Amino acid sequence: MIPGYDFNPWALAATDRLEAATDASVEQAEDDVPTQQFPEELLGRWEGQIVAYDREIDVSLVLSNDEGARIKLSGQEERGVDFSVISSVFLFGTFQGSIPTSDIARYDNWVRLAVRHAGHKLSGQATAVGWREDRQTDCELSSWIELVRK
Repeated sequence: MIPGYDFNPWALAATDRLEAATDASVEQAEDDVPTQQFPEELLGRWEGQIVAYDREIDVSLVLSNDEGARIKLSGQEERGVDFSVISSVFLFGTFQGSIPTSDIARYDNWVRLAVRHAGHKLSGQATAVGWREDRQTDCELSSWIELVRK
């Protein structure tokens, strides 16, 4: 940390969201908010695993243009996935969840997905992103993810 420089990007993002929620000038009707559609070849159920250095975690991902994206990691609640990039060959998004390896599990974390579509597989990385309060910085740990269409 740079002395005299106190910056927490998560706190800033939370502040921005709070200000936006209370600022009437940024309100939009739900119909005005564009929604990205999943390409036909990605729709449906995908199952597989996240392979971390010390464990394998079963994963189920459902992509639907009606209900959005839902992911379930073994031992965790099903969650929505917020995809910011959607194409027929690549998905990039985040969800509230955890890849509970010993070195990242001690910090509150969420997961960032970056997967490539090839044939009947989605593969790439699932990155646990946590906040270390003691160092005022993010910590990240990437693991391999591979899902097969079911």
